[in-house]
Amino acid sequence: MLGRKQELNLQFLQIADGLLMVVAFWVAHRLRFFGGDLPIFGNKQIGPFEEFQWLLVVILPFGPIVLELQGFYTNPLQKTVAKSLTQIGRGIFWLGLLIAAASYFLRLSVPSRAVMPLFVVIATGVLLLRERFTVARYRKRAIREDLRERVVLAGTPSDVHQLRHTFTAEQIMEMEIVAEIDIETRPVSELIEALHEHSVNRVIFAGGPRNRTLGQAASILKNAGSARRVGVFGAPHATELSHYVTTVPLSVALLHGGSSPRAVLAARAIGVTEVWSVVPVVGGVLRPDAEELFQCADAVVLDTKGANGLGGTGRSFDWAAAAAALGAVRRQARLVLAGGLTPDNVAEAIAHLKPDVVDVSSGVESAPGVKDPILMSRFVEAVRSA
Repeated sequence: MLGRKQELNLQFLQIADGLLMVVAFWVAHRLRFFGGDLPIFGNKQIGPFEEFQWLLVVILPFGPIVLELQGFYTNPLQKTVAKSLTQIGRGIFWLGLLIAAASYFLRLSVPSRAVMPLFVVIATGVLLLRERFTVARYRKRAIREDLRERVVLAGTPSDVHQLRHTFTAEQIMEMEIVAEIDIETRPVSELIEALHEHSVNRVIFAGGPRNRTLGQAASILKNAGSARRVGVFGAPHATELSHYVTTVPLSVALLHGGSSPRAVLAARAIGVTEVWSVVPVVGGVLRPDAEELFQCADAVVLDTKGANGLGGTGRSFDWAAAAAALGAVRRQARLVLAGGLTPDNVAEAIAHLKPDVVDVSSGVESAPGVKDPILMSRFVEAVRSA
């Protein structure tokens, strides 16, 4: 799948950048070591590389991490050189603070401070060159379609048209749209036939009763006042997520499809201040990474797993079994309960799971997408009395 490929590619680039920074530090030491007789270095010799090796313990693992936190690996195809230089500069600045902290608290010495400025210059150069090389190679391979994922778009013609306009340049380069299926007028067999005919990697369903464009979301929420604004996303690209959060703007990004610890951290890296992660529940069984999500997300949303792997089914799950499973993994993150809640059952659900927040949609609707004021009032009363 495309998301898995992106994750593996990110891990490879981080390992490569960590090694490049180690090499940059070694080169900086060599230049200073053999240039000790030069006036620019005060005609002073420095010790061998062994005296500096403890710095590699900081540079190798933490170098890529601080770069990721600055957004260095986000949307490389759309970045300017100036933006990349800024991100590298900020990353190395924080890396320098980590080195200074390690030196101070662990009483480790930096025998020659002149090595660090040389390292900054060399590391900035090699990281920028690596990024530019990767972008050039990526574009070349994408043009040859070596990396493109074969995709079918399914939905009404208008929904598919809107979906196409949400794709970023990077996403378009990563996919080959082999077919568009109108699911309202065409039989499901046609979609299945397209999957086999084109060896499709993924089907993207466009639209839905709750799907909103950026303009629609901004219009709906412009008079929201002090109410918190939560955006629900399927499997958003980083650019799309950042654009929605900053333009609408949103208080919270709720991640459904592809919600993983890495996705949560990636959302934070692009400036999302509060991230909620959905854990689809089957019966009362939680995902293996549920504990990790409770540690890194601001809130974890329990919702019934649907046929598409996501929530939003309007069906409840086994609250008692889920409560037992939660006992071993629930941490500091808030718990949000969703899935099939109604005015008649929400009190029972709260009694089992004791959530911090309850999430309801279809349970207070008189028709699909139409909220019923009476049902909403009953739901609020049931929650307050639980």
